[in-house]
Amino acid sequence: MSVKSSTPGHFRKRDVFVEVGHGMARLNRKEAADFLGFAPATLANWALKGYGPSSFKVGGRRFYWLADLERFVANGSS
Repeated sequence: MSVKSSTPGHFRKRDVFVEVGHGMARLNRKEAADFLGFAPATLANWALKGYGPSSFKVGGRRFYWLADLERFVANGSS
């Protein structure tokens, strides 16, 4: 799984392409922030406050399922 943009280093929702191998796509905090159009620190603050898209930790790092990010956007939460 990788996330890439048509312009390296500049991400917007419509420019993000996610290649999914087996199962669901899992994005780290930076990839999720790029997908949503926010700074990674914003997602970190939301997680502390219990707001934002659903996330989970693996080995101390926070991850987001692509489906949860898309649901968050569809609900008008971003």
